[in-house]
Amino acid sequence: MICAASCREKLSPAKKLCSFTEVVRGFLARQHVHQRRSVRQQEVTSINSFLQVTEDLGLKTYDALVVQNASDIARENDRLRNEMNAAFHKEKLEARGKQEEGPKRAEDKSGPRRLHCSSAPAPAAVDGLAQSLAGPSSRPPSLHSVFSLDDGSGLPSPRKQPPPKPKRDPATRLSASYEAVSACLWAAARDSANEG
Repeated sequence: MICAASCREKLSPAKKLCSFTEVVRGFLARQHVHQRRSVRQQEVTSINSFLQVTEDLGLKTYDALVVQNASDIARENDRLRNEMNAAFHKEKLEARGKQEEGPKRAEDKSGPRRLHCSSAPAPAAVDGLAQSLAGPSSRPPSLHSVFSLDDGSGLPSPRKQPPPKPKRDPATRLSASYEAVSACLWAAARDSANEG
């Protein structure tokens, strides 16, 4: 203790001032470092809080969108289900109506199908056939255009399929057969003109 006191007394005022300023500078430097650390800590804290708030808002928005999307999907599924149910019920009602009309039509029918002339009476059809035979370029009318089946409702029934086409003999020449048919038709027309 006595040695330390004697050492202090021996120090000059300039050295005392120099050591005092060093102590003050060290204190101020530590304070400055402490302030910078606290400012950085505050910045980090504020940035973390900002990021946390942003993340929370993003999660809330995402949850709201998921709920909205789920409700939209459920609403669309309900609409499609209702439309399908309505179409199914409509088809069911139409099928029931057709089933009920089927026995009524069977009761209304008077008999089996009949063959009747749909486009022209029989004499006119025969005249049309004779006139078509007279001209070599015209073709005879098809039986499907003259006669049709009647199912009892008064309407001509739709044609199901045309009759099968006859197979041509490969040895037959088309030009010769055409000439033969034309000659026959011309002879028939001449004979009918001579008879008339």
